[in-house]
Amino acid sequence: MYNITVTTIHPDDENNDNNVKIKQLITSENKPPMKPTINGPTRGKSGEEYTYTMSTSDPNGDDVYYWILWYEGCPGISWDGPHESGEEILKKFTYENDGAYILKVKSKDIYDVESDWVTLEITVPKDKKIYSFSPWIDQILERFPILKQLIFSWDTDNIIDSSSVCIVIKDIE
Repeated sequence: MYNITVTTIHPDDENNDNNVKIKQLITSENKPPMKPTINGPTRGKSGEEYTYTMSTSDPNGDDVYYWILWYEGCPGISWDGPHESGEEILKKFTYENDGAYILKVKSKDIYDVESDWVTLEITVPKDKKIYSFSPWIDQILERFPILKQLIFSWDTDNIIDSSSVCIVIKDIE
C-alpha cells in the first residue's frame, strides 16, 4: 500500500494560488512466492553427501528466503537468504542413517508472505549383512543363485557369528 501526494504547479502563478494537491492511496497486493521446486537424488547411501537445488519465483519480483527441513525432527535451515526471485540455490546434506525421509521446503518474500510447503521423498536403504562361512559354500551359492536367495531371504540382523567374514550388500528393490 502506497500513499502518494502529487502537487501541480502552474508556471504563471507566482503566489501558488492555483496549485492543486492530489492525494492518492494506491494499493498493490503482495502475493506469496510460488511453491519452490526441489531437485536432487531421491535414493542414496547413508554417510554420503548429496546436493539439492531449490528455486522459486515471486510474482512481485521480491527477494525470497527458504526454510529447509531435511527430515522431521531435524532443525534444518531456517530462512536462508535473501535470494533473488528465480535464482537457483544449491544445498548439500548427508543422511547419516538408513530410512525413508521427507525433505520439505517453503519460501517467503521480504514481506514475510509464505508459500506452501513442497516435499521430496528420499530413501536411504538399509545395509543387509550376509555371512559367508567358507569359500566352498560361497562357490555353491554362486553356482545356484536361487539357493542363495532362499537361504538369505530371512532377516539376518540377529545372526552373530564371529568366525564368519561379513560381506555388505545393498537391498535391491
